[in-house]
Amino acid sequence: MKKILAASEHSGSTNAILGIIQRLINDKKAEIAVAACGPAEDIFSKSDISFKKVEDKSFPYIDSFVREYDPDLILTGNAPEEVIDKQFSLSGKQRGIATLSVLDFPAYYHERFSGATLEDRFKFMPDHLVVLNEAVVKEMIAQGFRSDKLLPYGQPYFDDISSFRSQWTNDKIQETRSVYGISMNERVLVFLSQPK
Repeated sequence: MKKILAASEHSGSTNAILGIIQRLINDKKAEIAVAACGPAEDIFSKSDISFKKVEDKSFPYIDSFVREYDPDLILTGNAPEEVIDKQFSLSGKQRGIATLSVLDFPAYYHERFSGATLEDRFKFMPDHLVVLNEAVVKEMIAQGFRSDKLLPYGQPYFDDISSFRSQWTNDKIQETRSVYGISMNERVLVFLSQPK
C-alpha cells in the first residue's frame, strides 16, 4: 500500500487538501499520515482527522519527520508566508519523494514557491501543482513556471459545494432569513472572502 504524508498550516491551504485527505482515508487505498500546526490543527480536529502536531517548523525537524515516515508522496497546501508546507515539499524534493500541492488561491505565486533570493527561485515548487483552471496555468507560465508541473484540475474545496444546497430546506432558509431580519421576498447577496 502506498504511503502518503499530508502537511498543512494555514486554513486556506488546509481546506484545499482536506477533501483529498478525507477521500484517501475513506477509500483505504493508501496509508495516510497528516502533519499540522497552526489553524490546520483546528480544521483537522473538527473533521476528525488524526494528525501529528509539528512542534518545530525548522527544516531539520521536518526533514527528520519525512525520513521517519518515508512516504511515497507528500501532499501539501501552500502559502506566501513561511509555513511547514514549504519545508515538507523541500524535504520531499531533496529525498526524491514525489510532491503534490494544491493552490488554494490564485495569487502570490513566487512568494508561495520561491525563497527570498534569485538562487531560491522555485525552491519550494512541488513536482506537480493542482491549480484552479487554464487561466491560472497561463498566468503562471507567463511568470516563468513550467507548464508540465501545472495541473488545471480545479479547487478540491469546491467539490462538495453542490451538496450544501440539498442541506438548505425551506424551513432552514426561513429560519436563517428570520435570524437576519430578511423577508422571504427580499433578494439576498452574499459576499465571501478570506481574511488576510
